[in-house]
Amino acid sequence: MDTARAQYRVHQCSKCPGDTGYYCVSCPCDLCPRCKEGHLNDLKTIDHDVVKHNEKYWGNVEVLCTRSAYQGKRQQHKETIHTIKSETLFYRSVLRTGIIADINTCHKKFSLFQLEMNAKAKRLKERLDNIRCDVDFKHRCRKQRKDVHGYIASIQIYLDRYEKSAIRPLQFLSSIKTTHVTPKHRTLHNSQMSMTESLNKVAVLESLIKIKCTERGDRSVGEDHFLKPLPKPELHHSLTVRGADGCYHISCFTTDQVFVSDKEGNLILTNTKEDIFCHLKDICSDDSIKCNGLHTVNNENELIYIDGNYNIKKQPRNQGKPHIFITTTDSIWEPQCVYWSPSTGDLLVAQYKRESAKNEKVQVVRYNQTGQEKQAIQHKPDLYSKPSYITENNNGDIIVSDYGLSGAVVVTERGGRHRFSYTGHPSGSGLRPRGICTDALSHIIVCDGRTYTVQMINKDGQFLSHILVRPAGILQPYSLNYDVNTHRLWVGSEYNNKICVYRYLARQKTISEHLFDKRTHASEDEMPKPSRAIDPNSTHVILKPLHDIKYTETSQKDKECLQKVMTSDHRLHESRIVTGECQATVDAKGLESQTLHRSIRISGVENCNHISFVTLDQMWVNDRRNLILWNTDGGILHRLIDVYCGSNQGSHTVNSEGELIYIDRNYNINKLSNNRQIVSVLVKRKNFKWLPRCVYWSSRTGDTLVGMFSVHKNKGMYSKITRFNKNGHWTQTIRRDSSNQDIYSEPSYITENNNRDVIMSDWSGAVVVTDHQGRHRFSYTGHPPGSGLKACGVCTDALSQILVCDRRTDTVHILNRDGCFLSLLTTQIDGVFKPCSLCYDYSTHRLLVGLESNKVCEYEYITEPKDLSDGRPFNTDRNGSSNSTCSDVSMCVDNS
Repeated sequence: MDTARAQYRVHQCSKCPGDTGYYCVSCPCDLCPRCKEGHLNDLKTIDHDVVKHNEKYWGNVEVLCTRSAYQGKRQQHKETIHTIKSETLFYRSVLRTGIIADINTCHKKFSLFQLEMNAKAKRLKERLDNIRCDVDFKHRCRKQRKDVHGYIASIQIYLDRYEKSAIRPLQFLSSIKTTHVTPKHRTLHNSQMSMTESLNKVAVLESLIKIKCTERGDRSVGEDHFLKPLPKPELHHSLTVRGADGCYHISCFTTDQVFVSDKEGNLILTNTKEDIFCHLKDICSDDSIKCNGLHTVNNENELIYIDGNYNIKKQPRNQGKPHIFITTTDSIWEPQCVYWSPSTGDLLVAQYKRESAKNEKVQVVRYNQTGQEKQAIQHKPDLYSKPSYITENNNGDIIVSDYGLSGAVVVTERGGRHRFSYTGHPSGSGLRPRGICTDALSHIIVCDGRTYTVQMINKDGQFLSHILVRPAGILQPYSLNYDVNTHRLWVGSEYNNKICVYRYLARQKTISEHLFDKRTHASEDEMPKPSRAIDPNSTHVILKPLHDIKYTETSQKDKECLQKVMTSDHRLHESRIVTGECQATVDAKGLESQTLHRSIRISGVENCNHISFVTLDQMWVNDRRNLILWNTDGGILHRLIDVYCGSNQGSHTVNSEGELIYIDRNYNINKLSNNRQIVSVLVKRKNFKWLPRCVYWSSRTGDTLVGMFSVHKNKGMYSKITRFNKNGHWTQTIRRDSSNQDIYSEPSYITENNNRDVIMSDWSGAVVVTDHQGRHRFSYTGHPPGSGLKACGVCTDALSQILVCDRRTDTVHILNRDGCFLSLLTTQIDGVFKPCSLCYDYSTHRLLVGLESNKVCEYEYITEPKDLSDGRPFNTDRNGSSNSTCSDVSMCVDNS
């Protein structure tokens, strides 16, 4: 082999043209050093297992043994490795950027100080030089000494002459006369050299130095500097907690393990692979608090929970035998929920005491790490009524989810002073708070059992957004937990034993990552780009020709003369209406009201739970016990006994032959002939786990759509829609969305639109719409989105509009086929208007509204075009064209 010509292949990074050095076991993909850092910094992949690329190819026995030992140590220190990779290294890069900026700033400031210091030093040197030149003390002392010595010598001469005057007086007097000596009075200079005030030591130092250093502690990075909310939460993964009956509270144990408690007193430790590691059964199962926040995990990964005797126990990290941490000596004060504070290491316990029906007290007790009471904060009953969950914010605020009469998130500061109470959005609209937590940005996140949403407010109680609105898979969110390591939100369901993990925060890129991205994109732009293939599972709309629709002259005429909406008193709050290319916001003040054609009192039933239209003067109506055929002229024509008549359920329908299709008491789907003589089984119940709940016969396909539900012990309730053909054979099942998450909770009523969309009225708070192939299109949860909906009867009209009864507000909502809210149909009959069921008559274009009483009201809210003179009933095209469409569905519906 010619080695000189041999070609060697260098592994290339999966994300950029760089050379690979690492391998992600979780993805899997090859990564260069730079992309490896970004891969671990991204919250989407922060917990992925990234190893050196050569570890991927360990093969022989000796190497396998080494690898086994290596993997064992790696698993032992998994959390430490994760912290270093995902947090420490990321913080290092962020801190390094800040340090470099500070160094550059210091250099600039030091250079300015240095120039000033040099100038001052020069001036000081000149001063000292002048002093040394002007004051030569040594020279002056010598001169003074010479003068003193001369003066002493002259005095001595004079003295000598004076003493000799006694011997020769005449000679002395003559000498005085000729040489007069005048005494010289000299002052002695005994000055000492000293530093003046302007030249003292302190003044010199202060004049030279103006740089002040302030001690600020260790350098750190706040979470708000590198975290930002995502436009829309992303589902990271989901898991089913085996053996749990609902997920009522969650406590994160590790990044992939959580403790989950249910309503039956089970406390289970599971992981993302749905393995069970621990199952405790001595957790408190009192009906009054079993759905509260009964457990928490401390910094040492020790489980702390409330047991059946209201003692607070602690279980070691290795799942050893639990021991009593805090004994409840006062049987009157009952602990309701617990939370361990990672910032202080204290344990917060909300306690409740009921002395009488009118005397209730609540207190929050703080215990230290040894279980000693540090603080007791008592509140009056009007602040709390029944605390169910408790947590602590980053600023020390104590946050309580009060599920009692107050229905609020109550926030107090550390000392117990009340700060605010959040009661829903808009303020005062109502809240049923359940699970609660806070995140790294000090946001408060709470589950609302009224609207089945997860809401986020800031630390001061201002509403920010709905993170989740009736999320698929969970449908009824109940419990929450925020993982501080991965910044992910764990959400548990009351409806079933499902937990979904979401990413709603993302990390902001550092400067170095931005520069690297620019270089990477620049290199990618230089590379030839492959042609794109359209992904059939993508969100892009693929338009196909409609071969099954035939356009006749009459249908074109009908299309041009679209029906007018005689809009109501409809209280159209604010909605987006698009006509052609014009889009506007419409206020419905002053619009004409709909027309009440007639009101029919149905004898033989207590209320009108469901209506199936037969002819202009005949309809099937049922309450909780009876299903009767009512004639507007003659009263009851027929009564069925062997029928499943549930409240808020569309348990019957009528086909084009006038035959009644209904669910019987054995959950078979039967067909009653139009002469009401023969009953035949259309679909026989075979699977005893799935039970039919509502039916609808499709006039477009001749199929029967059946809403079904299934109740499993320790698994919750699940629902689906099943399609049967004319012969009663199964053809389709609609159950999950593109993420394989359940989209139905409690099927109530079912119908089909002109464009063959399948529409389910789900009692748990939504109108769920899928296309005819079963792909989830949208879920309508009220107006505005997330405001709450108790969906009952549902139908569609000739304009492909969707009409649904809302028992929460006792109104009828009108939507377009894309889920955009159009208006509210509000009418009061005898002071009470509580709509339960709907039925649209395509022959007269009138709406039948069944009330909670035994009345059916017939409304005319759309009219036929006046230019149709042939007397035919108006029909829209099969595609369901309408003059009211919504270009921005996200403004009106939840597409999660």
